Amino acid sequence: MSSAASQVLGLLKYLLFVVPLYELFQLCVWVLDRVRLKHWKPAPVPYMLQQNFFPVTDELHVESLVVEQGQVPEALDGMYIRIGPNAHFPVNETYGEFTADGMLHGFEVKNGKVSYRNRFVRTDKWLQENVVKKSLEEPIDLEKPDALMRILLRPLITKITGHQYLDTMSVANTALEYHSGRCLALVESAKPVWVTLPDLKTVSTYSWDGALTHNVTAHTKVDPGNGNLYMYGYQLDKKPYCQYSRVAKDGKFLGTVPIDFDPAVYMHSFEMSEKYSIIMHHSLVFLPERMVEGKSPFYFDEFKPCKFALVPREASDSKDVQIKWFEGEPGLTFHFVNAYDEGDEVVLHGCRYRVIIIPPVVQEDVKKFQQKYKPTEWNSHMYEWRFNLKTGKTTERQLSESLLEFPNINLAYRARKHRYSYCMRMNQEDAVNKWKGLDMGYDAIVKFDHLTNKETMCEWGPGKWVGEAIFIPRNGATTDSYVGPGGEDEDDGYLSVLVYDDKIDNSSWCILDAKDMSIVASVKLPRRVPYGFHGKWFSREQINAQVPVPEAMKL
Repeated sequence: MSSAASQVLGLLKYLLFVVPLYELFQLCVWVLDRVRLKHWKPAPVPYMLQQNFFPVTDELHVESLVVEQGQVPEALDGMYIRIGPNAHFPVNETYGEFTADGMLHGFEVKNGKVSYRNRFVRTDKWLQENVVKKSLEEPIDLEKPDALMRILLRPLITKITGHQYLDTMSVANTALEYHSGRCLALVESAKPVWVTLPDLKTVSTYSWDGALTHNVTAHTKVDPGNGNLYMYGYQLDKKPYCQYSRVAKDGKFLGTVPIDFDPAVYMHSFEMSEKYSIIMHHSLVFLPERMVEGKSPFYFDEFKPCKFALVPREASDSKDVQIKWFEGEPGLTFHFVNAYDEGDEVVLHGCRYRVIIIPPVVQEDVKKFQQKYKPTEWNSHMYEWRFNLKTGKTTERQLSESLLEFPNINLAYRARKHRYSYCMRMNQEDAVNKWKGLDMGYDAIVKFDHLTNKETMCEWGPGKWVGEAIFIPRNGATTDSYVGPGGEDEDDGYLSVLVYDDKIDNSSWCILDAKDMSIVASVKLPRRVPYGFHGKWFSREQINAQVPVPEAMKL
């Protein structure tokens, strides 16, 4: 059959079958919406469209920013980049942090001078919407009665018409990685997006010439010893629910291993020691049958023990892989600190929640947990797990009194025994506000000593809210030699922190001394930087070592 005849046949199928089906579907949605509006309260404006969550719309490039306090160290030579959700065309009440377009905010440093630029990550979704100057998302509110119908019809419509739903595409808005000469922008459920430095231009989706066949999460790991990249991805609709992959230092894809988890769960991050990659199967499960009752399919099972898969780190296929399984107390961890091998044990540190509800929430679940748990149990503490390889037993304990999240370390200590981590602190009052469903924020950066459990803090005062702290070695490079936990070089560097002042509705970029947590410099920014996710420091050496972009791939 000729291509023209195939196109005509496809059009006839669309007109005869899909259009009537879709019109009936839209009618059902209209009726259900009328019922919802009559019996339910309209949804409030989402927090992502309020205060400093609200997106900025323009792209700036400003040279020689004003240093309002202290002095930028002359030795710093490179670029700090923070990525976060920032919708180009904000949509309705379903707008959330994992569906908004990614925006990069870059701070290039050289000879004590700082320049700033911000750019959208130009994914396929962003490019298509930029043509029509409006959002083309077709989001699904998982708590509406029509949600299940929408989900079930999507594959049929896509199969017949080829229509690709934009909200299933990558928005590349969560984290950054550098490997084999490329800066990669990452999100929870898609393949990486290649961007260039320091201009922050988007190249394309990157999958190692098609060798990467699964989506990856936002948290990949590069080992400072062998230079290899380690990553995993999860999916909710089919097995295997989790897959683990490796890439060599030179960029050669080394293989993928399926991980046998059941049921499907939301898994944001993993960690690794020198021998094992540790993937957590926690208590936030995905149960699609709940949608029949008009409930979110995501459900926190407060009684479900966590499972940990210790995967041999260099595994490249599933034939001879001996995964070691451990069990722990119920809970959830979005972000781990680090892991290391110690005798017969593998030690894992992270910021653990006892219970949590993430959007979309189910109100009866919220009320149940509010009655049973303290506000602080809805927030994360520094936590330790020890997996004994001989006995198969897990021992675990809470390390911090403070509520800590978004931990980072000196990356030279990744997969090796560390002493210090640097975290965002939520105070007790904000924890109560979060428990009540109100706005909350992180107001300090904490240096946590994993040997003594001592906390050293840097605070900016009322109305000032901090982002993640990124460690930068004092010489401005990305790695130093590893000399053991608490060695002279482990905290010999700086911390990069964005601070938002709600009194003046503007942001500043702060540099702290990682040893004593004092403010070395504060740089005034030309605009506020909306709250975002993660950042990364890129040395001048890494910027100069980027691989050339093929001419055919340039936008």
